[in-house]
Amino acid sequence: MIPGILKMEMIEMMDLEILSFVRDHMHTQAMDTLLAFVTTLGNYGAIWIVLGLVLLVKNAYRRTGVLTLVALLATHVLASGILKPLFARQRPYIALEAFSSVLGDVGGYSFPSGHATAAFTIATVLYFRIKKWRIPMLIAATVMAFTRIYFHVHYPSDVVAGILLGSGTSYLLVKLDDWLIERKKTNFNI
Repeated sequence: MIPGILKMEMIEMMDLEILSFVRDHMHTQAMDTLLAFVTTLGNYGAIWIVLGLVLLVKNAYRRTGVLTLVALLATHVLASGILKPLFARQRPYIALEAFSSVLGDVGGYSFPSGHATAAFTIATVLYFRIKKWRIPMLIAATVMAFTRIYFHVHYPSDVVAGILLGSGTSYLLVKLDDWLIERKKTNFNI
């Protein structure tokens, strides 16, 4: 029991150190403006839903589009429907007087980061399905996740949890889709 408490205290200390470093060394007016635009694109998963819908248009990417939308729905249910209410963690700008949010009150709970979850959900599906999009999507997802720390609306551990949730769920869904494709080929060849 005590080692678990010590680990949580260490995570909380690291969260605070990272948030403090970002607040003290990275904030500028230009960065505030740029990253506010980026993080707003992720509100309600908007940019990722649009990307999934765009993929549906071209026949070659249709299955990937469906997979991205299914993965987004699954991770949204897990993150926002189950984990956020279960943990009910207050956001840093609410829980800690030393931090404020340029974004104002974004509402909801902090753990895990929905923006990071959605960004890495899409990045992981596209990593496995559209190889030429690997690096750009990983960069976009990383920037999106960072904005949540930058604006003090999530602790770094919330963002890491979102990354793991989005990536892990998408990886499992990609592997399930691979299995379904193989099964269909096997059944068709019988």
